[in-house]
Amino acid sequence: MAVKYVQRFSVAFAFLAVAAASASAQEWTRFRGPNGTGVSEATTIPTQWTDADYNWKVDLPGEGHSAPVLWGKKLFITSCDPKAATQYVMCYDADTGKQTWKKEFPSTAYHLHKLNTFASSTPAVDADAIYVVRADASAITLVALDHGGEQIWKKDLGPFVSQ
Repeated sequence: MAVKYVQRFSVAFAFLAVAAASASAQEWTRFRGPNGTGVSEATTIPTQWTDADYNWKVDLPGEGHSAPVLWGKKLFITSCDPKAATQYVMCYDADTGKQTWKKEFPSTAYHLHKLNTFASSTPAVDADAIYVVRADASAITLVALDHGGEQIWKKDLGPFVSQ
């Protein structure tokens, strides 16, 4: 059920991102957008959805709770394999929905809250990079990838204790 919700949310957000980008060239750089309110300046976004409102759909691997982010025509999203704890970071062409790259970050499964996934943190993006928070059983890591999916740097933020 969570996977279907995430996939529907992702597709809906993809449309929102494309509509916002084409209407005002507005980047959607972080959770809840450019100013953190979840509000877009685009006036062409429908208030009720029909099949005609979607520009494209994709099936995402695994599951996740993160929101997509948008820079120019690049839509970035994370998901994960819930059994292997592998996190995926993917880039899609916002106009066509074609996947342009996918990176895998293997990990070891650890205890999560029943409503959480290994891909819950929304990435952030700017002109230089996409910034992704990864966690494993022993540490949290911040990774910067360029817009082509190559790692620029990573920073170990230290251990954490899960409830």
